Amino acid sequence: MNIKHLLGASALAASIALGAVGSASALVYEQLYTGTVALAVDGGLFGGLSGGEAFTVRFVTDTDLGSGIVDGPDGQTIEGGSISGASAPVTAFITINGYTESFIDNIVQSRSQIFSSGGQLDVANSVVYQASGVGELNILAGAAGVGSGLPATFGQSYALSSPLQSPTYLIVLGTLNDRGVYFEMTVTSASGGVISAVPEPATWALMMSGFAVLGGALRVNRGRQHVTA
Repeated sequence: MNIKHLLGASALAASIALGAVGSASALVYEQLYTGTVALAVDGGLFGGLSGGEAFTVRFVTDTDLGSGIVDGPDGQTIEGGSISGASAPVTAFITINGYTESFIDNIVQSRSQIFSSGGQLDVANSVVYQASGVGELNILAGAAGVGSGLPATFGQSYALSSPLQSPTYLIVLGTLNDRGVYFEMTVTSASGGVISAVPEPATWALMMSGFAVLGGALRVNRGRQHVTA
């Protein structure tokens, strides 16, 4: 096979692999919630709260982890954690009063859900963690007039704002860094969408094989040019 044929074959392999990225990818899905603190006992974790402070909670879901996506009649659910022997697909970050705490390690159970029924879209996230104790970070929000009437999926983008449907609150219970923590918050907005698509291992292998053929062809061609020079 001459260099043109090699280049053509390798380019074809690479293009097929790149095209497969879109169809064989795990999604990393981000969901954001904002609102105000209604009631809090934070043990100084967030600098001491009296109520009325703004908060942001960010959940990041890797759909390639945990038990995998479970399809339901109205939407999708994914969950996992050490209690079920599956890697936790959901991590969380909460920011209040300029302080941020992460919920990444020691996750006992985590879950993300997205559902659309009629014109209503509902989203929910939860992380149960075990650090210096056991606690939960739960959030739920829904809004009418934004559902498509079709089952919701983690691949879709959404933006919900007041008035949100009840219940729209966040509670953190238990201990974190040896401090007693309790929050109740009013959620005023919720949004979500894909932040990256991660190629599956088989797709990476196909991509690498295509580029390896291309690299080999170029090396062979340079060697032949050197000999005939």
